[in-house]
Amino acid sequence: MPVDSKFEFKVVTDKEGKAVQLEDMSVDAAKAFLTFYQTLVSLAELSGEGLDPRIGIKPGSAVASVIGATAERINNDFASVSTAQCSDPEIVKLWRDVQTQIQANGLSYEINHITSKGVEALHNEIKASKTFVKKPIKSQYANSIKFFSGRLINVGGKYPNIHIEVDGKKITIDCKEQTALDAKDYLYKPIRVAVWAKVAGQGSNNAYELADVYPNDDEYNAFKTYFEELGAGDKIASLTNIHRRIKALLTEGDFHTLRRLLQLWLHPTTDIQTLKIILVITKSFSQDRRLSGYIELFQGYFNLQNTKLLNKSKRNKAS
Repeated sequence: MPVDSKFEFKVVTDKEGKAVQLEDMSVDAAKAFLTFYQTLVSLAELSGEGLDPRIGIKPGSAVASVIGATAERINNDFASVSTAQCSDPEIVKLWRDVQTQIQANGLSYEINHITSKGVEALHNEIKASKTFVKKPIKSQYANSIKFFSGRLINVGGKYPNIHIEVDGKKITIDCKEQTALDAKDYLYKPIRVAVWAKVAGQGSNNAYELADVYPNDDEYNAFKTYFEELGAGDKIASLTNIHRRIKALLTEGDFHTLRRLLQLWLHPTTDIQTLKIILVITKSFSQDRRLSGYIELFQGYFNLQNTKLLNKSKRNKAS
């Protein structure tokens, strides 16, 4: 980074249009300069790690500046803040405070980045910009589905369950009684399953509930890969993906694959947005015996979650 770089904050004139001097400032000008100086110190601390930032006040005029590599880094930080690409809340807040100061009163200011190439004035951009905000964090699509491929080593127990050995570790999976009976065909053989997982706290075991069993690697890998793709994407993109996938299967008339896919969301842990998409896209099939049972269950889960959200909203308004 160039050493001839300087970043400066300057209070130029007061409300009367009078040039601001350090030895003779109005209260408003003094407050503005103090805000700029404290901001510059804080930005240097956040941006100048390992750079030994040097901060100065120009004699006479109300100018605070920092030079060298720290100045370059502050300028780069400002560029990310002004384009809503900065994820550091402290840096964003400091620049938002500067923006508030510039927009609040009738004083005039200069905020400049000065290099051998010339002066880049930033104050007008800061004043005209929308309120600076932190880079939005895209939420990931979340679901409770996990996939296990292993060897069935036991069936039964006090409550219906199956026991699978995966990479030398035993996993217990709760299931329905009929499923446990059907699973006996896989005893001491390879088995591929999808489960709804409830992740436990530290020192406790995760709880698993059987969602589906796959007869071959092709089906197992297809569903496993699809849900890995959903989990790797942001929520909006993944929900769009789900909509397109269900619509494509309906268009193709592939109800076998569609039912196997829907089975994995047929659980109270499925988020309400996914439930809504499923209900909207399958609405015209509500009387179709190939899907009507699934749709009825999805509607029940949706109603349950929607009621919880409404009750929560009422409690928040009352508090």
